[in-house]
Amino acid sequence: MINIFTYTDIQKYLQDFWDLKRKNSPSFTVRAWSRQMGMSYHTPLYEMIRGKRKVYTNFIPVFIQFLKLTPNEATYFEILVDVQRAKDINEREHYLQKLKEFQPEANELKISISKNLNESFQNDFLDTMKSLEKKYKEVSGEEVTLRIKIEVCLGNISIANN
Repeated sequence: MINIFTYTDIQKYLQDFWDLKRKNSPSFTVRAWSRQMGMSYHTPLYEMIRGKRKVYTNFIPVFIQFLKLTPNEATYFEILVDVQRAKDINEREHYLQKLKEFQPEANELKISISKNLNESFQNDFLDTMKSLEKKYKEVSGEEVTLRIKIEVCLGNISIANN
């Protein structure tokens, strides 16, 4: 699936989503997509995908639901629309800065580890995470930065994606 957090252009994201969807299901058409989104006509969706029309604000919730975005992804999607709809360069820069708050920094692994964990465990863990990133790149051909949060409570470790 496409990682929305790598995009700064809503049209490019929609185009890539459409291309992937069509590649995986050649019978899936813009008409079918627009019907599934509750649109009366397919032309507005087609023009949004092609960048000839800005994403309608009233379709943001429909896109979010159709794309099955998580709450963070939904917020990011909304900001992408704001970038597209910005009236001037200052407003655009403001929204682009907001996007950066969601984007992982290149080649950075953010980890918080309690002082109670020994250095050997920390090094082993970091090596494992770097290995996972490398394997993902080999399989998918895409760069990935893993961002995780580790909480240590009374010796129990819980790992969750940020």
